[in-house]
Amino acid sequence: MISSKRAKKILLASVLLLLIGAAGKLATHPIVRCYLVRWSDLDQIAPNIYVDPDMPESQRQMLLSSLADAKVRVATLYGEYTANPVIIAGHTMDVMKAYGGNSYNREGRTYLTLVATFIILGPDGVLSMDVLSHELAHVEFSARIGHGNKGKIPIWFDEGLAVQFDGRYSEAEWRTRTDNGRTAPTLDQIGIITHNDWLKYATAKHEVRRWLDIVGQEGLSAFLQSIRNGAQFQETYRSIERAYALPVIAPIPSPTVFPSPIAFKSTDYQFPSSIDPAKRYLFYLHGKIIEEQGIPAISPDYGEYEYIAILEKLGGYGFVVMSEQRPKDTDGAEYAKKIREQVTTLLDAGVPATNITVVGASKGAGIAVYVSHLLENDQVNYVIMAICHPDVVESFKHDQIFLVGNVLSIYDSADEFAGSCRELFSFSEGKGISRCDEIVLNIGSGHGILYKPLDEWILPTVQWANDSIR
Repeated sequence: MISSKRAKKILLASVLLLLIGAAGKLATHPIVRCYLVRWSDLDQIAPNIYVDPDMPESQRQMLLSSLADAKVRVATLYGEYTANPVIIAGHTMDVMKAYGGNSYNREGRTYLTLVATFIILGPDGVLSMDVLSHELAHVEFSARIGHGNKGKIPIWFDEGLAVQFDGRYSEAEWRTRTDNGRTAPTLDQIGIITHNDWLKYATAKHEVRRWLDIVGQEGLSAFLQSIRNGAQFQETYRSIERAYALPVIAPIPSPTVFPSPIAFKSTDYQFPSSIDPAKRYLFYLHGKIIEEQGIPAISPDYGEYEYIAILEKLGGYGFVVMSEQRPKDTDGAEYAKKIREQVTTLLDAGVPATNITVVGASKGAGIAVYVSHLLENDQVNYVIMAICHPDVVESFKHDQIFLVGNVLSIYDSADEFAGSCRELFSFSEGKGISRCDEIVLNIGSGHGILYKPLDEWILPTVQWANDSIR
C-alpha cells in the first residue's frame, strides 16, 4: 500500500509534469510566439518589424517602402494612420507556419489582442500592396473602435473596410460575376470568410463602398466614435447613413417665379433669339422615355416623367432654361454637336463659361458627357444624373470620351441602371476636367429620381452652377 506521503509526492510530480508539458505547448502557440518575437532568431529591421534571417536585403528595403505606401493608402480612408502593430514577415512559409499558425495562407493574417496587435506576412504578402493595405486597415479599424468592441462588428463590414484599397476585388468584375448584384450573397450569408472567398470579399467591398460614398470620411469618423462609446453596430450603421443621405448644401433662396398652370409649348424653352451676357443659362436634356412617348410620358415603374414641372422649377431659380423634346431614337453623339454649337453661340455672345450649365438625365446625361468632350471648355458646368453604369463607363473609356469642365454626378443608391462616375472622373484627370464631385442619394426609387423635380437633386444642381459663378 502506498503511503500518504509517497502519494503526495507522486501527485506533485504529476502536476509538475503536466505544467511543464502545458508550458511547452503554450510556448509554441502562434500568439505566444508573437509576444516573444523580440527574443527569437528573427531580425529586427525597424521598430516593431521583424523578418526571417534569410530574407534578402533588397526585399527588406522593399518591405519597408511598401509598408510606408500602404499606410498612406489607409490614411486616405481615415484621415491619418495611427495604429502601431508588430509586423512579422517571411519570404518563405516558415514564418507563416510558426507565427501564423497555418500552412495554406501564403499572404497574411492579423492577430488582434487586448495588449498588442500582430500582422503576419507570408511570401505572397511581403511585397503586395493589396495585402499590406488590407492587414493594416484591419489594425487601424480595431484601434479606432477599441479592441474590446471588435466582437460587435459583423465580418462583412470589417472585411469590407479592409478591402477598399485592395485591387484584387474590382467593382466591375463583381457586377459581371453577380449579374449586377442580383446573384450576390446577402450580407447575412457572409459569415466566416476564408482567404479564397472572392465573392464574399467583393460583396462586402461593394456594400461598404456604397455606404462610404454616402457618409464620407466625416460620417465614418462619427460611426467609429459611436461604436467606441458603446453603440451597437446595426442601428449606428443605419442612423449614420440616414444622417448623411441628403447632401449638405448652402441655403438657396426659394424660387422667385412659380409655375403657372398654362400648357407647355415647345417655344417656351427654345434657344433664345437674343442673348443677355449677364444672365445664367441652363440646358436640360431629358431621359429617353420622352423620346419614346412624348409628353406626357409615363413609366409603369416610376410614374409620370414630370418634364414640364422640372423645367419650371429650374427656371424659378433665375436660369434661362433651354430644352426640347428630342425625336425618337435620337443619335446622342450627333445631338451633342447641336448643343455644343448652341453653347458656343452663348460664349461668342459674351456669356461667361461659368454662367452656362448643362444638365442631363439618363440618356440626356450621356449626351451631356459628349457635349463636355466636344466643347473642350474647362469652365462650363455639367450635372450628369444616373448615367455611369460600369458598362457605360467602359464604353466611354474605350471610345476615348473624357470629361472637360466642372462635372457633378448624381444618382440614387438603388438605381440598377446607374452607378458611380468616379472611374470616369479618374480617366478624365489631366485632360481638362476641372472640378468634379458626386452625390449618392438614398431615396430608394432608383432611376425614378429623374422623373420628378426633387429638391434632393434640384438644389445640388443649382448650387453647382452658383458655386462656379462665385
